[in-house]
Amino acid sequence: MEKTKNFLAIDLGAGSGRGIIGKFSEKKVELTEINRFDNQIITLFGHDHWDIYDLYEKIKTSIKKASGMVDSLDGIGIDSWGVDFVFLEKSGNIIGLPNMYRDKRVDGIPEKVFEVISKDEIYKETGIQFLKLNTLYQIYSYRLENTYMFEFVDRILFLPDYLNYLLTGKKQNEYTISSTSQMLNAESKKWSEPILRAIGLDKKVLSDVTEPGTIISKMHPCVKEELGLDEIDVLQVPSHDTASAIVAVPAEGENWAYLSSGTWSLLGVELDKPLINGETYKNNYTNEGGAFGKIRFLKNVSGLWLLQESKRIWEEEGIKYSYDDLIQNAAKAEPFSGFIDTDAEIFLKPDNMPKAINEFLVKTGQKEIKDHFTMVRVILEGLALKYREVIEILNSLLEKKIEVLHIIGGGSKNDLLNQMSADSTGLKIVAGPYEATAIGNLLLQATAKGIISSLDEAREIVRNSFELKQIYPKNSTDWDNAFTEYKKIKHLAGEIW
Repeated sequence: MEKTKNFLAIDLGAGSGRGIIGKFSEKKVELTEINRFDNQIITLFGHDHWDIYDLYEKIKTSIKKASGMVDSLDGIGIDSWGVDFVFLEKSGNIIGLPNMYRDKRVDGIPEKVFEVISKDEIYKETGIQFLKLNTLYQIYSYRLENTYMFEFVDRILFLPDYLNYLLTGKKQNEYTISSTSQMLNAESKKWSEPILRAIGLDKKVLSDVTEPGTIISKMHPCVKEELGLDEIDVLQVPSHDTASAIVAVPAEGENWAYLSSGTWSLLGVELDKPLINGETYKNNYTNEGGAFGKIRFLKNVSGLWLLQESKRIWEEEGIKYSYDDLIQNAAKAEPFSGFIDTDAEIFLKPDNMPKAINEFLVKTGQKEIKDHFTMVRVILEGLALKYREVIEILNSLLEKKIEVLHIIGGGSKNDLLNQMSADSTGLKIVAGPYEATAIGNLLLQATAKGIISSLDEAREIVRNSFELKQIYPKNSTDWDNAFTEYKKIKHLAGEIW
């Protein structure tokens, strides 16, 4: 790695996106954020959609800014959240704006899918966790509501696939994000014919999956002319944001797990092949595609969404807090004032998150919480207890004991939650890097251009480049007691809802 190489990571989250330049030299990477922007949701006739063209304009702005800041831009890579997609007709135009995964469109749809193909067969084919927001159920909702529409569907592209198409004119389905759909066979990496046949979807609307760490194409001449730039390679990164993030886990050796902490919490381990059996099915664990031939065996659980939504509601009520204010004051609040199952259906998309939390507490025989900082603490404790539950099941499924938990992503900056996670799980925590998704995106761009040759080399660059924080358990006994109470409350909630 003699000459500095510059790549642009476009990292799209459900709330916001950013453009980050990565400069590679001397076995290190240096990050520079050059653009941050909101991700807009548009409501049309009661349904929520992504404003995909607004995102595309902001991506082009990021590319122009990046090109003006470096001598040469060696590549561009795009990652985003999973499952959401666009329908394209033959000329390449989209048929309607893409659905937003939390939209009510999917309410009751999984049960309708299970009438045409069993849950057991779906899991044996895909090894994917059952979540009603999965692409499979979104597509079937359209099939039931607008059957005629599929006469005009020529291609289905996931959101980063479509954005890559707008930049290059190339239509591809990337592996890691395709695996989140619950329509891809986990072993063959090909689209599941039994599932597609059951929902009446023609296989020709999906492309053979492409692996991350490859070159898609040069930027399309029309885009190049519009932006007034020289030729730039658009590179295939792990386009599912978690798949990119896991590449940046700075781990060495074995017996470690990762927690990608953000709006969602994705907690799991890295495997060489899918783990699909009766126990993984029973516990609803997922086998998503990863970079460098790996499988992300994990549990997708609710994350800081509950905190983000509570903060939003309080702001609408005229009370503004910074996240630092909330965390610092939550640290002083009374511990274990209430127990919640952060994955309960009531928290998926409530109109008012604090009201939903209090409804959960009251219905499970607990006291309503009026103090905002105490509620924040209950949310964070709920997450830490959920992490312990997931890890205990992982230990059982893998028949080995996890010894270290790597926390990456934005949530790795939350010192209070990190300490709670250490206390709850009894594990050593390594926190960082917090820009893991963008870093993994950049590492696979460097792989596509021949700068990095292996996953071990990629992770060595992460360890060389970023400060990591180690946290150790301090208070295990109180958390053992809390976990016992949490399990009782979770069981009770399961009987109520």
